[in-house]
Amino acid sequence: MDSTPRRPTAHVVPTPHGPVHVEVEGAEDLPTLVTYHGIGLNHASTFRSFLTHLGPSCVVNTRFRHVHIDSPGHEEGSGDLATTYNMDQLVEQIESVLDHLTIKAFVGIGVGVGSYVLALFAATHPHRVLGLLLIGGTSRAPCWSEWISNTILTWTLAYAGMTSWAERTFLSRWFSPSTHESQPDLVAFYRAELRKRHAVNVMKLLEAYGSRSDIGKQLGKVRCKTLVFVGGMDPMQSDTMELFAQFDSTIATWVKVDGCSLLLHIENPSALRLPINLFFQGLGYIIPTQTVHPEAK
Repeated sequence: MDSTPRRPTAHVVPTPHGPVHVEVEGAEDLPTLVTYHGIGLNHASTFRSFLTHLGPSCVVNTRFRHVHIDSPGHEEGSGDLATTYNMDQLVEQIESVLDHLTIKAFVGIGVGVGSYVLALFAATHPHRVLGLLLIGGTSRAPCWSEWISNTILTWTLAYAGMTSWAERTFLSRWFSPSTHESQPDLVAFYRAELRKRHAVNVMKLLEAYGSRSDIGKQLGKVRCKTLVFVGGMDPMQSDTMELFAQFDSTIATWVKVDGCSLLLHIENPSALRLPINLFFQGLGYIIPTQTVHPEAK
């Protein structure tokens, strides 16, 4: 077990599509876990409490260096973005981060948009991804109903800012009705987190995601083990199941977490501990230490 103090270090990585904020935690000689968050959040609000809750009994906290990537404009203290981007460019930014940190390969954890980005990266760079943990997400291009909903939300963010209606829209996607009722402090915390983001930056990520392509056929090229989590109350549940169906059935598994929505790992983190440990055990990451993939260093 790694006993080195996990002191996070911040990096601003130059990429062809603008600088990217990255936080690295853990020793360089450990295998790498890359995280990517969803719209309106960042690495801290998406993964910090979750990883803390998993505790030292979970392999992700004892055997891995964490590399947290923030999408443009979503890092703490960011100003308004002057440029736009698309999903392919976000994928290319990941490659720049890996090269900058001399990471050969990694295991990825994505949520929502982060699931799409990491899945697309795994399809286009299969030799650099050793495993995928995807929470929510989709492989489809937006349907008409999603396009209309996202267009209205995009216009609101662009012209009126983060209104109370926009906040409710995000929170209703993130948390189930039962969580809104039983954990009001949790919902209030994430409302406050959402207010920290600049509305124009959230709008640009939403706009990029709303213009995404269907990547279903490309996901057939993914060769790493993949674990997909879906919330039983997630409004996009059918999209996540469609995402799972695009992977080779011999390498992909899915787990449904009842009573939860997109941020199921925040609503019920305990439900993920066993599946995650079993997933990493299947990759050979638990015991003995020597069995870890050296190419992930």
